[in-house]
Amino acid sequence: MPGTIRKIIDRIKEVRSGGNSVVALTVETRLVLQGFDPERFGYDAPDDAARLARIRDIAAELGIDIDDLLAEADVAPDPDATPGPMPSPPVRSSAAAAAAQASSEALAAAGAASTSAIRASGGGEADTAHAHEAAASSAAPGAGGLADADPEEVAAQAARPGLDGLADASEGAAHHTATPGLDGLADAEPDIGIEDDHPLHEFRRFADEILADLGAGSGQGQRTGASFAVLMKASLLMALYSVSSDQALCDHIRHNTLYRWFLGLGPGEGRYDTDAFRQDREAALAAPAGRAFFDRLVPKAGSHGLFRSERLQVNGRQIKGWMSKA
Repeated sequence: MPGTIRKIIDRIKEVRSGGNSVVALTVETRLVLQGFDPERFGYDAPDDAARLARIRDIAAELGIDIDDLLAEADVAPDPDATPGPMPSPPVRSSAAAAAAQASSEALAAAGAASTSAIRASGGGEADTAHAHEAAASSAAPGAGGLADADPEEVAAQAARPGLDGLADASEGAAHHTATPGLDGLADAEPDIGIEDDHPLHEFRRFADEILADLGAGSGQGQRTGASFAVLMKASLLMALYSVSSDQALCDHIRHNTLYRWFLGLGPGEGRYDTDAFRQDREAALAAPAGRAFFDRLVPKAGSHGLFRSERLQVNGRQIKGWMSKA
């Protein structure tokens, strides 16, 4: 019967998360990065032999039994088969579209009000961007699908301009990001494109603009030869997906299509020694240019609501630690 892939996705999330909704989101993010987005694979999506083989391997790597689900599939898993077209995401209902429109209008109104207030008080462009982000956060409480922030953490974030909209993953979620078998998953299928509305498009554009302004003279890693741009953008990815360790980060850089695209790596590039890459990355973050990078990126991305995307699991506390100390 159709929908087997979605049922397997559900089982993987259920078994790996143990009922913890934050961990379930982390697991889902990892699966999405491998081309298994539950928004696309609905319960009526036709079974695909090639993708069934791929997700069967993922489940086996995680030690999750899915034989009963495979037995009900319309086709048998076949690793040599050519994947069919990627299922399209569901069309929004009129009610969902209306809710999204209402949220957008509320956000626009809040942003306009904050802009007027800033201008009336003589504030500049940076202040306006910070105010927009704060308005976005208040207009969409809890957005992003993450667990509600602790009140003390919300207060701490509010004291930092440009971070009002960041939803911190809990320390437990950061720990579970290193779930065995998920951090080192192989590349997504080569025919998987990066959707036009994926927030990494805007993050990449903003990062490249800021890096260009900072100049190529920011140097390279002394141990790996990785460019300053790669070191900073890899750190950004680490925080956007709550990657728990440099080992996991380097695994993603080697094998994950989305990460390699974001970093601009070509074939054969990006095979870094973990300890050397960690030391180069930490040195870049500690440099004035490294702090300037995040000082400029956070308010810019925040004013566009990028940190609230449901596709991400942002570790806002980590990003704040990389900014200049106020």
